[in-house]
Amino acid sequence: MPRVLSRPTPTRYALATTLLLVAVGASVLSPGPARTVSGASPAPASPVSISASVAPPSDSTDALRFNTLGVAYMNQQKFADAQKYFEKSLLADPKFAIARVNLGVSLLSQQKLEPARAALEQASRERPNDPYAWYNLGLVYKDASEIEKGIAAFTHVTQLTPEADAYYFVGYLQSQAQHYDEAIAAFQKALEAFPFHASAEFGIARAYQRKGDATAAREHLARFQKITADHLGSPFGAGYGDQGRYSLAELPHSALTSAPAPIQVNFTPQPLADSAPLASTGACFFDYDNDGKPDLFLVSATNDGSARLLHNLGDGKFADATQSSGIKLTGAGLGCVAGDYDNDGHTDLAVCLADGVHLLHNKDGKFDDVTVGSPAYQAGIGPGMKLVAVNGRKWSPSVLHEALKAAQGSDRPIDLLVENAQFFKTYSVPYHDGEKNPHLERVSGQPDILGDILKPLTH
Repeated sequence: MPRVLSRPTPTRYALATTLLLVAVGASVLSPGPARTVSGASPAPASPVSISASVAPPSDSTDALRFNTLGVAYMNQQKFADAQKYFEKSLLADPKFAIARVNLGVSLLSQQKLEPARAALEQASRERPNDPYAWYNLGLVYKDASEIEKGIAAFTHVTQLTPEADAYYFVGYLQSQAQHYDEAIAAFQKALEAFPFHASAEFGIARAYQRKGDATAAREHLARFQKITADHLGSPFGAGYGDQGRYSLAELPHSALTSAPAPIQVNFTPQPLADSAPLASTGACFFDYDNDGKPDLFLVSATNDGSARLLHNLGDGKFADATQSSGIKLTGAGLGCVAGDYDNDGHTDLAVCLADGVHLLHNKDGKFDDVTVGSPAYQAGIGPGMKLVAVNGRKWSPSVLHEALKAAQGSDRPIDLLVENAQFFKTYSVPYHDGEKNPHLERVSGQPDILGDILKPLTH
């Protein structure tokens, strides 16, 4: 099956534009705010689903902690590790049904269908009103080609929540059963719930085509092409989290019913000139060495503005791991953010200092400043600058792409005219590697779904 159906990852789809201008900042790469698109109905910003439980889901602190760690490993695509933590959670509290749901999700992500079925069938009995349990059980039935059971499971989800994704799978399975009228009705409900559901548009087009209504098939295929071309949505993929929001692992609500008493804070006026200019203004909690304990990164932590990474030893104790981790940052700090930008399972850092944004790549607990090596950075281009022209022509994506192609295999640099506040300057960037465009990889032994998509619907 071609991997085009799954959402792209930074590792797989790195465009030359990003490689060239990584140090320029968002103002160069985009004239307006970024827009996030989804292949299905709108989902939470982070790949974690919060359950609607009101009562405390478990009285065991260990069960809750192991479940949270399992969800974290799911988000790192480490499904076998996640399975172990969900099993530990159930050992700590065998009645913790959310952990059983997540165990089924982790098993499903490893294509262990029979143990996934057993876990999710039991979870659906324990939590009959939990859409996550029934949705993932439906995915198991779908992968096992048990069409009628899958339709029943997804239909139950639609009775619990008006979710477009569940209606889509009802339509998909009805199409598999060649019940095209029922499939079309389900796809229409999915599109009513979320008009930009790309998979539902394609599904209804195929259903109309197989029913013999070529006109309606062409109409919905055109809508599918419009949605995908304008980046309003993308089809479902086969990976974790790529089959709808309810396919994600589930986190329960906190059992706290009220917030603790506020901490008294006293403010004293202080002249701006007397304040320390290098005091830290940012901190990130993240597990940099994957030992299960959150570590702490401080931006401009000392009087000279040096950053500090504190390794969590447990029991409330931290050790300075700045030198051993290879972090060498000094300057007035503005903030930081942690995330695995290249999906290698290690959390990386982006640190904003007065001289620009530094991207620190984490390789087994050792950090490298990969921003410094970019051609744009070496040429002197920094964050906040605005790209005006490329090789003497007004900037546009097509002009930049032409310049990248022209520079490939030649000795001529790419000249970028950049606006910085009220000043303009031309920078010569010695980049000659050309465009790095995404390409498809065919997975042998899997159905040619992309080939089916590209077939004319009138045939």
